[in-house]
Order: sequence, then C-alpha cells, then structure tokens
Amino acid sequence: PDAARFLLGLATFLCKEKKGEDLAQSVLDELLRLSKRSHASSTLSQMASCGLCWSLTNENEFGPVLFSEANPLQSKLVALLCSIAAFASSHVDFVGLLRRTAGPMLVNSGEGRLIKLPVITSSLVGKKAQSSIKESKSEDSEFGNTARDDDIVSRLQVLRDISRYPDRFPRLCLGGDSINTIGVMMHQVKLEERLKSAAEEGRLRFVEIESVDSSALQLDGTQPTETSGESIWYPLASSGFSFSCWLRHEVTPGSGMTGNLYILDISAKSNSAFLGLWFDFQNQRFNVMSSASHRGEPICFPVSPLVPHVWHHVLITYTPGKRTMMSRKSVFSILVDGRPLEAEVKVDTVNLPPNARVIIGAPNPALAASGIVKGRIPVWEMGPCFMLSTVLLELDATAIYAYGPDFPGLLWGDRPERQSLSATATCLFSSLAEAGELGSVASALRRRDIGKMEGAGSYMVLHSENNNLAALNLYCTIPPESVIFGYQPETVRWKVKNDLTRTDRRLYSERLANIARVGFCNPAVATDAVLYGKKALVSPSGLSESLRWAGGPNILMPMIHAANTPMTLSLSLQILRECCRRHPPNRQTMQSSKGYGILAVLLQEKAFVDEHCLDQCMAFAIHGFEPTHSPEPTPDDDVRQLPHIHWVLTDLEAMKHILLNHQVWDLKKYGPALPLRLLSVLNRLVDHKSLHKAFNARRLHMVGIVRWGLHLMLEASELYMAGDPPSFGDDTAGTYGASGSSGGWSCDASLVSEVSAGGDPGNPFLEACKNLLRRVLTFMLTPGDLESLSEALIYTVSLPSQGSPANASKRGHVVRAVGEREGEVRMLPLPTTRLYLVRLLEELIVDGVNEIVAAASHETRGSGGGDHSVQPHAGGVASPNQPYLVTPALQAKSADGLYHPKHIQAQAFLSAFAGFLNPVWFATLLEGCREEASASAVLRLMVLMLQASSTFEATFRESGEFGPFAMSIPRFSTCASIVISLLSQHFGVPILHIHSLSTLDPVNLCEVFDSEFEREGENTPLPQTVDPSNGIFALIAECAGRNMQLISRDDELRDKAVLANR
Repeated sequence: PDAARFLLGLATFLCKEKKGEDLAQSVLDELLRLSKRSHASSTLSQMASCGLCWSLTNENEFGPVLFSEANPLQSKLVALLCSIAAFASSHVDFVGLLRRTAGPMLVNSGEGRLIKLPVITSSLVGKKAQSSIKESKSEDSEFGNTARDDDIVSRLQVLRDISRYPDRFPRLCLGGDSINTIGVMMHQVKLEERLKSAAEEGRLRFVEIESVDSSALQLDGTQPTETSGESIWYPLASSGFSFSCWLRHEVTPGSGMTGNLYILDISAKSNSAFLGLWFDFQNQRFNVMSSASHRGEPICFPVSPLVPHVWHHVLITYTPGKRTMMSRKSVFSILVDGRPLEAEVKVDTVNLPPNARVIIGAPNPALAASGIVKGRIPVWEMGPCFMLSTVLLELDATAIYAYGPDFPGLLWGDRPERQSLSATATCLFSSLAEAGELGSVASALRRRDIGKMEGAGSYMVLHSENNNLAALNLYCTIPPESVIFGYQPETVRWKVKNDLTRTDRRLYSERLANIARVGFCNPAVATDAVLYGKKALVSPSGLSESLRWAGGPNILMPMIHAANTPMTLSLSLQILRECCRRHPPNRQTMQSSKGYGILAVLLQEKAFVDEHCLDQCMAFAIHGFEPTHSPEPTPDDDVRQLPHIHWVLTDLEAMKHILLNHQVWDLKKYGPALPLRLLSVLNRLVDHKSLHKAFNARRLHMVGIVRWGLHLMLEASELYMAGDPPSFGDDTAGTYGASGSSGGWSCDASLVSEVSAGGDPGNPFLEACKNLLRRVLTFMLTPGDLESLSEALIYTVSLPSQGSPANASKRGHVVRAVGEREGEVRMLPLPTTRLYLVRLLEELIVDGVNEIVAAASHETRGSGGGDHSVQPHAGGVASPNQPYLVTPALQAKSADGLYHPKHIQAQAFLSAFAGFLNPVWFATLLEGCREEASASAVLRLMVLMLQASSTFEATFRESGEFGPFAMSIPRFSTCASIVISLLSQHFGVPILHIHSLSTLDPVNLCEVFDSEFEREGENTPLPQTVDPSNGIFALIAECAGRNMQLISRDDELRDKAVLANR
C-alpha cells in the first residue's frame, strides 16, 4: 500500500514540471496496466484491498487533484479509481467515493447544501472553500453554471462506470491446461504428482479436497495406509449424495474446440476407483463414468448446451440401488439451471473408501492418462459449491437457481430482504432469458413447476403474505447434519505449503474453509479444500454490495432530487439502476420499501425529463433494454443490449409506479414524444416476433395496461383538439417538450371518406395505443377489459361538439389537413379514437374465434383430417378465408349438416362480448356519431355480432331489431360502407366477405354479391324478422327515402344520394 501511494505521490510531484510529465504518465500507465480486469485475481485484488481507493478520494491525499482539470494526470487518476473501486471497496472506501463524486452535486453555489444526507454531506461542512469546483456567478445557462454542471457530469460518469462492473460474484478460475500435457508430456513425473506439478508451473488450476470424510484420516492428518480399502464411503451405499455447483465458461459453441469441463471427480488415493463427471464442449453434453464400467466408456446424457458468459447451476444426484449388495447399478441424475435433463442414467456402482479425494477443475491422473478423455481443459469459473449426504429434489435445485450465484448455502438467513418473492423473481426472469432454453420464460417456469411465479410483482402478491419464497416452496432449507462440505470462494483462510507429498516445498496454494466444519453436528464432514495454481481466486465486492450495507438504494435518492439537468438526471438514474441490477436485496428495497414510489415523486418535480431519462426508467423494468449515452458503446453494452425479440418484462413495480404513472409523464408538459417512445418499447415487448410476447402481455395486463392505454388515448384525443399548437420558438420547448402554451397538440387529419372505406386515419400515437391493446388482449382478455372498452367508447360520444365539422374549421391550426382536397370533412382526434377502438373490438372477436378454431384444426390434423388456415385480420378489412365466420351463426354447419367441432366454445366466447356490446350500447354509440367513418365501423361491428353470435341475435330480436336505429343510421344514407353493411345483413352474406367500397357503383356491387351467392349457393336462407316494420328492409327503405329528399339539393350530397339509390 505504501509503495502504491509513493508512486502516485511521485507522479503528481513530477507532473508539476513539464519535463517530468512523461515519467509521471509512465508511472500511471503501469498502475493502470496492473489494475486491468485480466489481473483481477492478482494485482487488481491487492490494489483494491490496500486502501488505495480511500487515498484517491481522501481530501488530505489525492482527492483535491482527482477532478482538477489543471492536472495532466486527471484522466488517468480517474481511470485508476474506476478500475479499483469497481472491483472492490470497503465501507470506508465507499463512503469516501460517494462523498467525492456525488457530494458536490448536493451543494448549491449560492445557498449551501441542497439537502442534508449524513453519509454524503457531512464531510463538506466547513470545506466549501476547499472544493475543487470553481464556482462562478455567471448565468449563462437556464439550469445554472455550465462549468459546474460539466464537472458534476464528469463525476457522475465516474460513479456510473464504477457501478457498471459486471462481475460481482466471488469465483474461482479453474482449468487452463490440456489432457495431452498431463497424460503424455509429463510421463517423467509420477502419476499422482502430475496435477500438482502442472499447477506449480502455472498451467493448471484446480481444487482438491483431501478426504470426503475427515474422520477417516489419522490423528496427524495423513492418509491411512492399511485400511484405505476396507470400508465404503457411506453415501455410496445408503443415502446417496447431491453435489451443487455454479459455473461459467467462455467457450463459444461451434468454435471447433475439443475439450471438457471437469465438474466433479471422486477417486481413491491409488486412483484405482473413481467416479467422474465432465461436460464435453464438442458434443455439448454431460458425460459420467466410473471405474467399475465393464465397457471402459463414459455414459452420455442428452444434448444440453451451456450458453457462454452466463452463470449456470448444476446439481448432481447419486442414488444407490435399493439392494446395494445385489445391484450393480446406481441412478445418476443431473439438473441444469433448476431443470432435470431429459433422461436419467444408470452407472455401474463403484466402491470408494471414506478417505477418497475430490478434484474439481481437472480429471484424476489415472483418467487423464487412460485416453478416455481428450482435448483441452479450458478456463472456467466456479462459484459456491456444496455436497450433501442426501438426494435433493427438483424443487430444491430450482430454489438454488432462482437465488442466483451468491446462494449462501449453509448460511441462509431469515432476513426479509433475501426472502422476497418479487425481487427473486425479477432476477430469475433475467437469468431464464439468458439461459439459452428453447421457448419463452413462461414455458421455462412451467418446466420447473413454478408457473405461479409469473404473477410475482403484482399488487396482490407484493403486498401480502404470499410475497415470500416459502409461498412457492422455494425457500431451500439444507439439513446441517447432512452436509459433507460447503465452500464459498471468498472464504480463503490462509496461505499454506503442502509438504505432505512433496519435499521441495515450492508448491504454494490457498485453503478454502469448509463451512460444514464450523458449528455443525455432522462428524463425517470433509476436510478443507486446497486451491492449487496461480491467480485462481477472484473476490470482488462492487458498489451495489457496499450500497446494500450502507442503507440501500434510498441513499442515492438525494442525487435524483438534486439533478438539475437532463444529463445529470439520466446518469443518476443509471447509477441507481446499476446498483439494483441482479441484486435481490437492493431490488427488494425498491419494490417493497416504496423505493419506486419515492423515485416517482422525485421525477414529478422535474420539468426537463428527456428521452434518455425515459430510457433509464424503462431499463428498470425491461431486461435486455440497455440505453447508452456514449456514441461508442463499451463491450458491456454489447453484451447487455439484446434484440427486442429477447426483451422480458421483469419488474412490475417499476412499470406501475414509474412508466405507467400519468403524473410522472404529464402529457401537457412533455407532449406526445415521450409517451410515443414508451409505446414503441411496449409494443416491441409484445411484438409477434418476440419470444416472450405471451409472458410480457400477461404481466402487462397485471399492472392495468388496458385501462392505462384507454386513458392515454382519451387524454391524447382531448389534447389534440384543445389549445394552441406547440410553440418551438424558445429553446426549452424544442429541447424538453413539444407541448404548446396551453398544452395542445397538433396532428395530421385524414379525409373521412377515405377512412370510411377502410383506410387508416394515420395518427401514429393513437395507432400505437390500439396496437398495444390488441397485442395484450390477444393473450389476456377478461370481462373487466370488455367493460372498460365499452365505457371508453361511450365516453367518446359523451363530449359536446366532439365531432362537428365546425370544430374542424375553428381548430384548423391544430388538426392539419392532409392532401389537396381542401374543404372536405376530415377526421378529428376523438372520432379517430372511437374508430380505432371499434376496429380493435372487431379484431379481438375475429382473432379470438380463429384461435379457438385453430385448436380444433390441430386436433383434426393430428387425427389425419384436413387443416384450416387461420388468416390474420385487421378491423374494417375483408377477410374471406375465415374457417368459422363464413356463415351466420344459426347456419354454421358443414356440408354434412353438422356444426363446427368448436361451435360451442366459439359461441361462449362471443357471448362474453354480447354481454357488454348489447343493442342498447350500439344504439347509443350510433346516435352519438357525427361522421360516417366511425359510424360505419360501429355498424359493421354490429352486423358481425348479429351474424356470428346467437346470443346477440336473440337479444337483438327482443330489443326491437332495427327499429331503434331508424333515426341514427339513415343520417349516413349516402355512405357506401354503411349501405354495404346493410345489404350484407339483408342478403345473409357474411360481413367479413364484403370489401369496403368508396363509392356505390352498381356494377361493382353486383360483382361482389354475385360471387358470394355463387359460393354459398342459391338456397342460402335470408334473415327472418318478427316485425317487418323493424326489419333490415325497412331500415334500407328509410335510407332510400332520405336519399330521395337529398336529390332536391344542389350540392355534392345530391350526387351521392343519386348514386346510392341506383
């Protein structure tokens, strides 16, 4: 430590003169080289543990020059601090780091401290004059002094880089040599000494447990020589055993490398008997072999790839035969990432003595020299491991995997922060998305029999007694009396010299303490493990862990409060997010301890939130979405940023309290840009190409995305029609928002005539809302959702003057015309919302029926029958190839006179819609429509329900059929799409077979309906009516009578009326 400080002091002294800068730069370059991640197990660990971080941030040492722009070594000193503090920092280092980087942010240049926080600001009392920030009284910027803001940004970037250190789990680096070296090239070395000789030369690293039963050793700790083979290790004969291990490798699949990852090898002292397990990288499968195998070949498990750069959990169980003396086979099972492999294998029973040794990271010398295993021993990392003298169940393996690579094993406590089901599920969903399994996260949960975990994070689970791992039996309790050994990578006891087998005393190693030997009642525990090799131990302790013990993420909330620019706010959010990433205790604080609620309140106070801040908030809730400010992403960015098809919604609390909070993202304050960006990301979560679309849709539904989307559409519609257009004259509006002086929005309006013929209104914001609702409701549709949709549609016609042409002229500066045909009626925002919602209901009906019919199609295909193709459907567009909605409901029979196999299920589905979309609802909606585009969409939906649902048809007859519509529908008697819908019902032609036409050309109409008559046949029965005065023909006659009255007018309506009556 003193030498490192001396070099830093010498460098800062030399750089005071020009001629000494080169030498000072060389000194810092050498220190930076020694602090690279490749030296994590050697010099970086030593520099992080010697107090150098505290020296760099201490006010009396190198703190004053750390962020001084006048110092030529400033950039390299900051880089050195980032490397050291990101790897590990003590509690004192953490406090000093936080005060030096974030402390000046909480000090106002004119009024002193902005907020009092003892951990950060206590060191600033009385030292304001000594601050390295050169304060200025100039008011060049709206948000304060530019130089001060730049300095704060540079400090926050340092803290951001420190918090982004990817590896916070202690681990052992094992492997590194090849079988050829051990088995052939080291033939001059004794067989039992080859592994240690390779480790001494720095080519191999492995863990050796001298004896699985320490009671089998002699009193002096040496191996017995006479009774080594007289007895059998009792788990092999009676109870069986389980071995748990966390591992990670960097071998890319398909690289062509031949080699094995040696996970477990138990062998006798003489290597005559052994039981080994390894993973073959070339064939991507596990292999197990015992010395008792008469074939001399390993037994292979099914192919089970291990994704590189990802932590995997492997649980091995060995179950001896029921009659050990007679049975020669034992069951050997492997569970990877909490899921059993497809098959169990039976291995030849091997008799190992109690003093057998265990090797992890390398094969025993006899196996290496036999030629059975070949290739390299690649470097891989091992996390916590333990062995029990009992067979664990599948749910135990799932519980260990759900907890993560920092599973405490025997030291599992009862702290609530580590028992939170929501926090654990958030991390588990991210792990499952990276594990490389086929299918979605939902299917991975079902394969582990924990499908209920999908609801973790919802309000009913989070704020109840069920928010506990024990609710799903995921609280893995390990009986202490069954523990054989348990090793944590960070439990290094001391440096030892192994002088039991070598006399030259040159082999240095590290000893891992067996936790089972500390206060447990099992006498037959194993000895401590010896770690052979150089640079094998990596024990980081990053910023997130220090923050946890200092008080949790709430300590960083003052940074959010003090941020006064978009850049500082974005960096503060990123630091907070990185400290919660894959860290259940910190995540639990944000979820259950109102952390997200506090963050939402702080964001409401800001008036300068931009898209970068929104991206950081979205990254809280979405795994795989990784925003970055830098134009050149770092290697970590490349790993974390995933294509949108792999995005997973992991944190419902962040989604609910921040992203779906209307008070945080005030539409009047920020305009449509930020909500549209959020809608774009949410639509990608449930995109049809997404691997986890169903999982994401159901979790979005849990947080009320349907009511949120409807509220957003209605509020946006009112903002589009209210107030002045946005003003971009000042810099503030152009930079931070697009809302005008009165909060109004501007949009482009399409012609009503084009939209009524099936065209799209062309409003990107409202269309994004509608697409999101459709994709979510496709996977999760409840009666409450139908009620919300029906109420929202009624609300669109309840506002006064919501669709009159006069409004279009009065607010022509807000709703801009599209095209050259000025003077024609155009779509206003509120009718556009109504049109989107009506088409949404039509799409949900058709998609739902198609999904029901598709199930019958798969069953028929499986029995050798034909297959019906389910066609996609868009509201307002004809889709003639529907497998079920081809004829009215009461005539939905096949050629042989039988109903469709799924007729009952389809009618039950349609009855749910008929319960809310009743005739009174349709009459109210049509009465409130003031333009023909939305009116035609409502009528089309009503005809679809009338033709498809027998329940709706019965209710429709009881309500007077078309009599209540005699005043509303004839108002649009010249609209081609409305007349076509009426003719479709009159002639009994399915509405989905009829294309929308812009004009009523008799030739085109005859072609359309003649083709349908030829398809259905001449004997197609026409719809019957109880009272002819309320029938469909009476309504068509009413429309024709209104057209006769319009013929006397001298305007465009006259021509439309003449064409309609023809």
